[in-house]
Amino acid sequence: MQYDYVLNFGRKNNISIYKKGLEPIYKKFNITELELYKSDTIFHLATLYNPKPKDLSEKMQIKDANYLFPTELFTQLKKLELKRIITTSSYLQLIPSENQNFYSKTKTDFVNWAKDKFKLTEVFLFDSFGPRDKRDKVLDIFIKKSLKNETIQIPNRRVEINITHVDEISYCLYKSLSLKSGRYMILSKNHFSLKELAQKIIESGKSKSTIEGGFEAENFFDMIKEFPENIYENTMPNDLDGLINDKRYEIKRAIGL
Repeated sequence: MQYDYVLNFGRKNNISIYKKGLEPIYKKFNITELELYKSDTIFHLATLYNPKPKDLSEKMQIKDANYLFPTELFTQLKKLELKRIITTSSYLQLIPSENQNFYSKTKTDFVNWAKDKFKLTEVFLFDSFGPRDKRDKVLDIFIKKSLKNETIQIPNRRVEINITHVDEISYCLYKSLSLKSGRYMILSKNHFSLKELAQKIIESGKSKSTIEGGFEAENFFDMIKEFPENIYENTMPNDLDGLINDKRYEIKRAIGL
């Protein structure tokens, strides 16, 4: 599939327009001017990842990013013949609603709003990793601990994690343009318990770190009663150990080791 332009809608009415071989164009949102760039399909990737908001202010930021911003934007774009949304959801939205956190619920609220107004393709993501990702997710924390030869703490019970490189996610999302409306997931073959992942990182980095159980946590995979169709495709030239080594090198430089 080829496209003349790619538009990126940011917060505060900011738009960036990309065309191959040219410098990006930055503009403020103007519904009349967007007549030149009409599209019937949009990828909705916007999110504010904060699973544990500390106060009401942080909750409002999550709601604004995950619900208010996209609903207001897509209401405007519907006037320009927007018909289809491809949106990414968290795998935590697959567990019963009473077990979901505020972050997941705001994303579910958006899906419930959109499915009655547009053709909706919902793609569930699990844990992701890749270059320049500074979110301090599980893989990053384990690597930092191993580089410093510090103890890696894990839950007392078995907790599972599925990790996918961002390049593979991007490829699968691009391929999702040919999918029908419905629910799908990107579940890679890189599936471990947290203990197994910690052991892999320690061994591949020749670290002196040890692993200790120290707290209680839920294994959310046990709560998922039905998994959507899996659209994962392995597109990376390196195996997981090589990708972890790349991430380890990036983190090592960032923390000055």
